[in-house]
Amino acid sequence: MIYLIVMNMFFILPNGEKPKDLHGCFELLLKDCNLLEDSDGQNRTLYSIRHTYATIKLLEGKDIYMIALQMGTSVGMIEKTLLSRYGINERLQYSWRF
Repeated sequence: MIYLIVMNMFFILPNGEKPKDLHGCFELLLKDCNLLEDSDGQNRTLYSIRHTYATIKLLEGKDIYMIALQMGTSVGMIEKTLLSRYGINERLQYSWRF
């Protein structure tokens, strides 16, 4: 019930209609907050939130296996797409490696 109330209050188009999907609303929200582009000039997307979540959890020292399980992906995919791409390797202490 609370989830529906939040959705009804937060994701409404300027004309008062409910959105067909969240992608357009997310883009409008980012534009209104001047956050659409990241530091590299790339547009943020809903998928960006997934990367942000994984990156934050890794930097907090959370277990990479648990993160992979929560996200429905593999440890290898996280290592391939996040660790090397964002240079996290140098900032993490790999508690999951022996």
